[in-house]
Amino acid sequence: IPAFPMDGGRILRAALLRWKKDFDQATRISVKAGIAMSYVFMGMGFLIMFSGSFVSGMWLLLIGWFLNSGAQSYLSEHELMRILSTIPLGAIMNTRIITVGENLTIDSLIKDYFNLYSKDSFPVLRSEPDANRLLGMVTFKDASNLPDSERSLTKTNRMMIPKADLIIMSENRKANEALLQISRKRMGKVFVCNDDGKLIGVVSKTDIMNAASEKSKYEKAARNLHKETG
Repeated sequence: IPAFPMDGGRILRAALLRWKKDFDQATRISVKAGIAMSYVFMGMGFLIMFSGSFVSGMWLLLIGWFLNSGAQSYLSEHELMRILSTIPLGAIMNTRIITVGENLTIDSLIKDYFNLYSKDSFPVLRSEPDANRLLGMVTFKDASNLPDSERSLTKTNRMMIPKADLIIMSENRKANEALLQISRKRMGKVFVCNDDGKLIGVVSKTDIMNAASEKSKYEKAARNLHKETG
């Protein structure tokens, strides 16, 4: 059946892509074909139910609903990723970052940072040499789980999540790539670093979704203006 999210819909998109040479257009046509097919199934389901075969009609109705829901979801996801692919991280990153040093004790970390700023985590930077190089991230959960007797003796570099386990990207990378990494690694933020490994910004999932919403509104307004003046 040529309808997303089924394999037939992907085969249809591949054929359209070969013809149209445009992935976005091929996807839209394929998804719309899937939505149309879903209405056909639901219409047939209603007709069969009214003709007396309730169970068979209900099955067709459910299949149509599944196809419609899957196609609509795929179209929304595709549109979101298309918008995000035009937004560089450097344009949406937060550059006002509160960081902590690698030699700060956990006792001071909790008292002077977590209790003061009410954040759930802080990036850990190298002190000297190579100051401002990102080393990792320390979370309130890990810091608070440390026994009180050890907090004045333990430094952040002993409690932090290492750099290798974080999501680190350059400012030229796109927001859709960042969102994929956030979903795959189940982390709430991306650390933006320059070529020297120095932290220059942070992008959260909320930042990405807000940017997508604003870009979507802008594109809609631009299309409406074009229609009015065209």
